[in-house]
Amino acid sequence: INDIYEMIHNLGMMLQVEDKAKELVLQMQQGFKDVKRKSGLLPRRQRVYIEDCSDSWLTEVAHIAGVEVVLDESTADFSVAEGGRIIEKALLQRPGPRLVDGARYLYGWAFENLH
Repeated sequence: INDIYEMIHNLGMMLQVEDKAKELVLQMQQGFKDVKRKSGLLPRRQRVYIEDCSDSWLTEVAHIAGVEVVLDESTADFSVAEGGRIIEKALLQRPGPRLVDGARYLYGWAFENLH
């Protein structure tokens, strides 16, 4: 995720909107911090299968959300794949502010699954 923050900072410099870029990074950091605080209260990590989990930040976002990404769908508590729960790919597979929404979504599933 730090690479994403750096990318946003660099784009802000190139476009001469450094203050906006810094504000966006701070909003993302706060959003992830809020999700991590909530997910820390879960009694255990839910296992989730995410189809095409090749993006390096995806596992980090899942960890923040209180879930563990597994590579075998049969070992998952729930699935983000064909036939399982569907999540908008843009929430997890595009580097940027939507990753915070993806973390919130995954946390919501984990919470719902455990209660």
